Amino acid sequence: ENDAVAYSNGYADSANMKMGASSSVISNSDVRSYADIISRTQNMFKVLPSQDSKIESGDLVTLDLSYRMDGTLSSSLYQNDGNYNPWLAMEYDLTLRDPSIQVDSEGGTTKILELYGSAHYSGSYESTRLSARWREKSFNKEIGAWSDDQDFLNSNSFYYDYDTQQRTLQFEAIAGNPIYVEGELWTQISNGDSTTNSKVDFYDTFGMNLSAADEGTDIEIEWDNTPTQEVGAPVPEPTTWLLLGIGVLVIGVGQRKLLFKKLNS
Repeated sequence: ENDAVAYSNGYADSANMKMGASSSVISNSDVRSYADIISRTQNMFKVLPSQDSKIESGDLVTLDLSYRMDGTLSSSLYQNDGNYNPWLAMEYDLTLRDPSIQVDSEGGTTKILELYGSAHYSGSYESTRLSARWREKSFNKEIGAWSDDQDFLNSNSFYYDYDTQQRTLQFEAIAGNPIYVEGELWTQISNGDSTTNSKVDFYDTFGMNLSAADEGTDIEIEWDNTPTQEVGAPVPEPTTWLLLGIGVLVIGVGQRKLLFKKLNS
């Protein structure tokens, strides 16, 4: 009768640089309920020198990084007992880094690209606030940003779609240099002293694709962990690990191009 349920699940696929995380809580008026999960993944690639492509070691090669991040946050108050105070959160981060690039004396960074996004919803029955945003940086310089802030008064339900849509960024890679790709996705819910159902669902929503900026350029990309999926592949490959409960999944280390089903959805 007075049970509360909280659970999280997620996965990280190092070969395909794919992550997912989801947290759900059904709480009651007697206890605070909490769910939390982090998925992390990493890989490394090189643009290979080739006589066919006339790319030599040390040449600058322009690449396109396409990505999309979308998911939902929702919360519903079943009974107005005066204590509605949910906390829902999502954060993700993706970085591309070339360690051979020297850090300057003014606080420069080896991060060729950094993508960051978040969504937070918190407050009480009388007043709650949503803050959602994403930003894109290259060597610590902002190249794109978006934000959405909303206030809700005397509201007992909430639903929000977070969606960057498909975005494409260009960057230069040095042929022959290893570039490390690291990603992290975090979801969290904390419901306190209220009869509330909350969910942060970003389980199957992060995807990216790497390709030559010039479609006529024939380049070869070698990965530490070789991608195993094609666009639209419905079943995860064995390199995907499933994480159930509260905790962290960290995996690493495969050759070729990243392909994700979400880019064409």
